[in-house]
Amino acid sequence: MRVAVIGGGAAGQIAAIKAAENGHRVTLLEQNEKLGKKLFITGKGRCNVTNAADREGFFRHVIRNPRFLYSAYAHFDSAAIMALIEAAGVPLKVERGQRVFPASDHSSDILKALERTVRAAGVEVRLNTRVSGIVAANGAVSGVRIGQTVEPFDAVVLATGGLSYPSTGSTGDGLRFAQALGHTIEPLCASLVPLETEERWCFELSGLTLKNVTLTAFSRKGREVYTELGEMLFTHFGVSGPLVLSASALLAGEAEGALLSIDLKPGLSEEQLDARLLRDLAANNRKTMGGALYGLLPQKLLSVVLTEAGIDAAAPASGCTKAQRRALTETLKGLKLHVKAARGFTEAIVTRGGVSTREVNPSTMESRKVKNLFFAGEMLDTDAFTGGFNLQIAWSTGALAGSSIPMEVTAMKQSIGIDGPAGAGKSTVAKRIAAILNIPYLDTGAMYRAVAVAAKRHGVAFDDEPGIAALIGTIGMQVRYTETGEQHILVDGEDVTGELRTEEISQGASLVSRVPAVRDRLTELQREVAHAQRVVMDGRDICTNVLPDTPYKFFVTASAEERANRRYKQLIESGQPAEYETILSDIIRRDKQDSERAYKPLYCGADTMRIDTTDMTIEEAVETILREV
Repeated sequence: MRVAVIGGGAAGQIAAIKAAENGHRVTLLEQNEKLGKKLFITGKGRCNVTNAADREGFFRHVIRNPRFLYSAYAHFDSAAIMALIEAAGVPLKVERGQRVFPASDHSSDILKALERTVRAAGVEVRLNTRVSGIVAANGAVSGVRIGQTVEPFDAVVLATGGLSYPSTGSTGDGLRFAQALGHTIEPLCASLVPLETEERWCFELSGLTLKNVTLTAFSRKGREVYTELGEMLFTHFGVSGPLVLSASALLAGEAEGALLSIDLKPGLSEEQLDARLLRDLAANNRKTMGGALYGLLPQKLLSVVLTEAGIDAAAPASGCTKAQRRALTETLKGLKLHVKAARGFTEAIVTRGGVSTREVNPSTMESRKVKNLFFAGEMLDTDAFTGGFNLQIAWSTGALAGSSIPMEVTAMKQSIGIDGPAGAGKSTVAKRIAAILNIPYLDTGAMYRAVAVAAKRHGVAFDDEPGIAALIGTIGMQVRYTETGEQHILVDGEDVTGELRTEEISQGASLVSRVPAVRDRLTELQREVAHAQRVVMDGRDICTNVLPDTPYKFFVTASAEERANRRYKQLIESGQPAEYETILSDIIRRDKQDSERAYKPLYCGADTMRIDTTDMTIEEAVETILREV
């Protein structure tokens, strides 16, 4: 199948790799100038690849919809991604908290390893390509809209991320695509994000890091939602750091009005801390309170703590009362911060919410609403704490999505192939059938003319068979359709449709079509189009070579005399000079060449329906075919 993976992040790249390894023709579409832009900045530029915790440890750290991930994690766990990256030549190391990083501490090494693996799998990578929508027909994916054109695909993996770090390309496009196709998007909010506080003194402590403190978070209703020992830091707007980010994940969407409590001395009980204060004050009873307790906390933080406890830092230590010690102990064991708001998506590590997991098959990551539409990564409504767990969700869901794309190809088996000699009316018949059935008509002749355009641009003579054979292996050709069904041919990314109808290019197409390498390459491309969606196409070897498995094969012909007569009338009606005998002689010559050529000759196969239009109108020929299809 022809597969489009939209989004070149962690989930998209692993999905592309797995789909390609299963034999699919995969195109990875990325709007940025390089792959893995967000991956590059994870782990402060070191890339926290995953977490080496066991299965139970992993699921303890998943916050939203952990059961949805059971199949994905079983299919591709942390050991699997570690093995893949190390096999690509990047050694890994495990640090505190089971967090996994590249041994070099450079995220760029991970990016390079992934891209090497993507390209080695045969994935076509298109950078700077902005997708504007997904096209579906009859409840199944049929293509991807890029600008004003629609490119056909059998399956699509959406891995565009959420809304966090929009500068990396996470602008919510994929969520809008999913919603347009009928999917429910659960409310979106920033998660794993710094918190703004009402207290202004945080600004005075900006840059100060606290280690080995315990942070407890309470919801606006007073319910304890989080408590953990670790690190945090003060900023000009409030607080951040690992503890705060994790707390924000449990306050996501409801951070305003929450309460944070910091135990600055978690290793001491209140009694032990009071005894410590008594010793310090006694040993420095001639100093001020601020001077006597200088070893207790960093100086700036001590001043804040004393103020919050209602104690004058300049007061004599000898005058400290039991009540003041009690107030100071309570403040040290529970320094209060009132949350004003969570910071926005520009600073959030992940997005809470996304495509409802109720509408996605957890065993395959396929949409329950649109066939052959798959989801992966952050755009799904599932997320976890920091420590490499969110990246593992991306790896697991991406790998499962890419591996779950079915191998059967139904579109090609439904496509309609029409062969026949020149002048029999097969193109006219094919176009009318396509219009009646409302399916695309593939103009195969335009593809050969596009090769002639490429030859002209590269300065290769049309009759230079070795040169043409070498050229066809280097150019990129794509067939795309507008929303109205108009066919466009792109060569190396440029639309050349407007250049195809000149006499020079038509003559060139006749010459380049004789080169076996050209016919092989265009046959492959024609099959790709037929794989992606049902089409009607006509030519000299469509039924015998391009679409041998379709049940809808027709050979439209007519006597040489009738074909010559039709051509003669066309030329006379258009005011052009014409000689019937010359036209007839040319048709007989071409028939002989087509039927006797050594490479893919023209003939009517045993499983092909022969339709002789000598005594038949075009309308009658169309009706004959429509009765069969």
